[in-house]
Amino acid sequence: RYGRDEMAAFLGSFNLITETIVLFAQLFLTSRFLGRFGIRAALEARPAALLALAPAAARSGAAPATAVKLTETSLRMAISGAVSDLLLAPTPARMRTRVKLFAKSAAAPPGSLALGVALGLFGDAGPPRVALAAMLGVTAALSVLALLGVRRAYTTALADALGEGRVTLDVSPATAELLRGELRRQLEAAVRAGDADRAARLVSVM
Repeated sequence: RYGRDEMAAFLGSFNLITETIVLFAQLFLTSRFLGRFGIRAALEARPAALLALAPAAARSGAAPATAVKLTETSLRMAISGAVSDLLLAPTPARMRTRVKLFAKSAAAPPGSLALGVALGLFGDAGPPRVALAAMLGVTAALSVLALLGVRRAYTTALADALGEGRVTLDVSPATAELLRGELRRQLEAAVRAGDADRAARLVSVM
C-alpha cells in the first residue's frame, strides 16, 4: 500500500529517469542502433527485452516490476518509435496520416479488450506474479516470432509501391539514411543467396 504523496513521488522519479534515458539514447544511440541493425531489430528490441525480463516479473517486490516497465517504456520511446516514419513509406504521402491513425485505432481496442478479459479471469485480486510473468513471456515471444519476416515483407512492399509510382520518399534525411542501410543489407543478403531477381529489384529501389 502506498500513500498519495509517496506514489506521486515514485511516479515523478520514474518519469524523470525514463525521459533522461530516452533523451540520452535519442542523442547518442538511436541512429547508430538503427543504422547498424535496421528495422527488424528496432521493432524486436522491446519484445525481446521483455521476454528476457519475464522471469524477473515473477519475483515479489516493486523493483522487478519497475525494471520491466522502465525497460519497456525506454525501448518503445527511444528505438521502436523511431522507425514509424519509415514504416509508412510504402503508403502514398496523402494517406500517411490516415494510415497512421487507423493503425493505432485498429490495434489498440482489440488488444486492450483481450487483456481485460484475460486479467478479469483472475478476479479482483488479479493474477499471481507467476501467471503474470508467464503472460508477459508468451506475449513477448509471440511478438518476436511475428516480426521475423518483417524485413523482407517491408522491402517487398516498398519496392512494389515505388515500382507502381504510388509513393515518393519524402522522408527526413535520418529516415532516408536508415532506409539506405536497410536496402543495402537486403541487397547483400540477396547476393549471398544468389537471388538475382530480388537483387535486381533492390537495385532499382536504391
